[in-house]
Amino acid sequence: SPLRSININDKQSVGKNSRIIFWQDSFKKGIESEHACSEMFSTLFVKPRAGYYSYDLVLNPHDGPPPRDYESSAANPACVTSLIAALSTHPYVLSVKANFPIYHGWHVAQKLDSF
Repeated sequence: SPLRSININDKQSVGKNSRIIFWQDSFKKGIESEHACSEMFSTLFVKPRAGYYSYDLVLNPHDGPPPRDYESSAANPACVTSLIAALSTHPYVLSVKANFPIYHGWHVAQKLDSF
């Protein structure tokens, strides 16, 4: 992978760069891991948006995976982060945005933080 080649070429500066370490860990624990985020890819679905040339990727459509599949699912932040990185580097992808569902508890927390 490109991140590994950076690491091989310049070990001293990479070892201190937190951004490169973040991406290396995300890929190592996500798409490049042994489980390869298989649960996330097997359950996600693509939903076209009406009137736009865009699509929504719906992750964890059943409110999350069973506990045995957590590591390879979209509940694993490394899987989602490595998916976003992979999508954003594809030449046909113009932009990547995240729309998080709003849960009642989160909405209340946001209101309390605004005081």
